[in-house]
Amino acid sequence: MNLQIHNNSIHNNTSEGIKSLTYGSIIRDNIVVDNNGWGIWLDGTSFDHPDNEVVNNTLLRNDDGIQLDGQDANLFDNTISDNDRYGIYITQSTNIYLWNNTLSNNDEEDISLTTSSTAYSIGNTFSTIEVSSDSILTIKSYIDIDVSDASGDNMSGIDIKVMENDVQKYATSYFGGSDSKTDSSGTIATFLINSKKYDGSSTSEVIPTYVSARYYDWVETTSFDASSTIQITVPDLRVYIVGSNDDKPEYYHIQTAIDEADEGETIRAWNGTYLENIEIDEELTIIGNGTSTIINGGNDTAIDVTEDSVTIKNLMIIYSEKGIYVNSTEDTVVTSIKFTTSEYAVYSKDSQNLIVQ
Repeated sequence: MNLQIHNNSIHNNTSEGIKSLTYGSIIRDNIVVDNNGWGIWLDGTSFDHPDNEVVNNTLLRNDDGIQLDGQDANLFDNTISDNDRYGIYITQSTNIYLWNNTLSNNDEEDISLTTSSTAYSIGNTFSTIEVSSDSILTIKSYIDIDVSDASGDNMSGIDIKVMENDVQKYATSYFGGSDSKTDSSGTIATFLINSKKYDGSSTSEVIPTYVSARYYDWVETTSFDASSTIQITVPDLRVYIVGSNDDKPEYYHIQTAIDEADEGETIRAWNGTYLENIEIDEELTIIGNGTSTIINGGNDTAIDVTEDSVTIKNLMIIYSEKGIYVNSTEDTVVTSIKFTTSEYAVYSKDSQNLIVQ
């Protein structure tokens, strides 16, 4: 039908301002005020017809703002305020998209969905809503991720995974996907994600958004509110290997450095709390930075030594069953270790020439 209604002032009518039974129509840039019926009423087209579009209209002080009855329609950038009943009333309609509309001070509800209707809301402003038991309104938000380092500088090349509840929406190569890592601004291309849902209820339920970030051996997953900018801070890498190969990277976890080290090398662990259960299975020296290098064993064994000629020095160990478990080894040296809130500080089994000082 392709009806076009543009740039009109429609006011003080005894019934509707605009009523249409067409499809594929565009109603835009009109001022519709002080009418005794609906400001705009779109009624009764088939769902497989081209969508109607209602764009950038102002609807004020009508009996009602906009009614969509049996529609497949899109509403963009409309201002709908101070109407005597509803701002937007959707009935018997599916796949309605509401984009960046502003609704306020409508006496009944700003938005009402009834009679098996489904709609999606992106960037709308409203304060009151009514959703019948057989209808659904889904709130979509543009995800905005900002990744920085501990100094506040943007970080590129960070692996990212985004989950909408249990549905994967974005994943870089580390997480098994093909999406891009963060760019020089510390972000990824934005996309829409479902953040809330009014599912047969006028009270919304939050759809959790989980974002995982990875940098070398640091990986963290956190739940976020997708409607706000997601701020992720990548901590400084704090463990490095002293040895013949200077090309080895720094690490976040002591265990990663142990796994990458060659026999006889030294691992330096700087300030920080390491939530790890560490196994040393080759001849190495582990050196911390005194009591500011803290290993939290999580009420399990903090450090399990299973190889000869291991040296451990200048650490603090907390919350462990066995702080250091020397397990069937020889020539283990434990120097300048502070133990607290542990059941056993050093626990030795079938070992020889253990030195603790």
